[in-house]
Amino acid sequence: MKYVETQVKGKRKLIFFDLEGTQTSTEIIAIAAIKVTLDAKFMIKTVDEVGFKKYVIPQGEVGPYITKLTGITENLIKQEGISFEKMMKCFKSYIGKNIDQYTFLTYGNYDKKLLFSTSVKNNNCEIEFIQKIAANYVDFSNVIARFMKDEKNNHYSLSEAIEALGGNFNGAKHDPLYDTKNLVLLYDLFTKNKTMLKEQYKKLIFSNPKLEKPVLNVLKKLQSNQNVTPKDLEQYIDDYIR
Repeated sequence: MKYVETQVKGKRKLIFFDLEGTQTSTEIIAIAAIKVTLDAKFMIKTVDEVGFKKYVIPQGEVGPYITKLTGITENLIKQEGISFEKMMKCFKSYIGKNIDQYTFLTYGNYDKKLLFSTSVKNNNCEIEFIQKIAANYVDFSNVIARFMKDEKNNHYSLSEAIEALGGNFNGAKHDPLYDTKNLVLLYDLFTKNKTMLKEQYKKLIFSNPKLEKPVLNVLKKLQSNQNVTPKDLEQYIDDYIR
């Protein structure tokens, strides 16, 4: 798929990742990542089924809302959390020496912002490494939104996008490793399930609030297998501006 090839910058090695953050201090409390390799058609070839997951000790509190949302408690962080600096060293080790061979994918741009804000709170720890990630970063929600949105023309959530393409969200939402696994699933569905993607794209076109009425009339006629001529378009425009 040419569009996907462009978005992943022509690279066949991807790292999908997801972060969870504190309620108010904007710090990472959990991270997960999965390595994926693509074939010549930029479809998924191999997946690291184990992946990478760490809890991170923040300077601020986790917050009750985040605990309710993610199940991550202060006690869990105390028991299993490591420092941001140590987590980043582990993450670098998981990625390997040649970071430039990877494109990094998340669902939404919050994760990139969270990486930078946590680094700043830790004396710019690993800031150059994070800048390299940012330079090879793709918000996959924007890729999805290019072809499909909900009835109100808003971006789909991760689970909604999966369901729209015929899949099922697996595991607990807001667990970073499950969210990452499901993002891999979404990429797989997006590149393979062309029939459902086409139907979603057609729905997006016809629900586009910016689509001019004469153009919409032409498209509707084509969709109902009717012939459309330049004269028809001229008439639609005349009717519209009358």
